[in-house]
Amino acid sequence: MNNQKRIVFEKIINYLLNVLLVIFGIILLISIYTGVQTKMLGSKYADFFGYSFFEVQTGSMAETINPGDWIVVKLTNKVKLNDIITYEIDGDYVTHRLIE
Repeated sequence: MNNQKRIVFEKIINYLLNVLLVIFGIILLISIYTGVQTKMLGSKYADFFGYSFFEVQTGSMAETINPGDWIVVKLTNKVKLNDIITYEIDGDYVTHRLIE
């Protein structure tokens, strides 16, 4: 019985290590992909299948988005009134609600 517990324990540990290895691999691939896009291809931000990630720096939208929050931005030209959009102005990226 004790030997069976040890085998089950080893299987659980091996499974958890495999999950951690996959997570580490994904993080490594994302880091390489981001580096290639920004450093080698000269892109201003990394684009993942039409989506980008930005960190909010100011409290201008504090009712909805706080400084330090990460936002996911879908790259599109189709926007409508009251959408929260991110746009570039003078080399900075600004996130605000579209009011007109």
